Amino acid sequence: MQRDRGVGRLDVENQPVHVVWLPFTLLRFGLTMVVLVAVPLVAATWSVPANPLWGALAAVGLMLYLVVGYFLRPRPNRNDVGLAGGLIDHPLRLSDDGNRFLWQLQIALFPGYLLARPVAEVFYWLAGEAEVS
Repeated sequence: MQRDRGVGRLDVENQPVHVVWLPFTLLRFGLTMVVLVAVPLVAATWSVPANPLWGALAAVGLMLYLVVGYFLRPRPNRNDVGLAGGLIDHPLRLSDDGNRFLWQLQIALFPGYLLARPVAEVFYWLAGEAEVS
């Protein structure tokens, strides 16, 4: 049995929403809206001196993070992340470095996906493309 070696892939995909459980989706949508308002407010008011430019930059950065987190899907090859299950770097292979980077990117983008998914669900529901369960 030969092990699968090589670097994983980085996919760009849009997952259409077909079924929406409305109470839970609206709760998550409300949480996302609170985050989208609170982060720029905190960035604008906690800077010394208070500067609304920091709030605008935080809002743009957060929106970009949500879009990238929703559409970008890192898929590392988990069979090749180094020695001892990724605890030790394999000194003779570069593919484990790429897979470890994709794994860390997947971890970094997951909160963005969790915040962006209810926004997409609400948009699909308002467009009439998602069925309410």
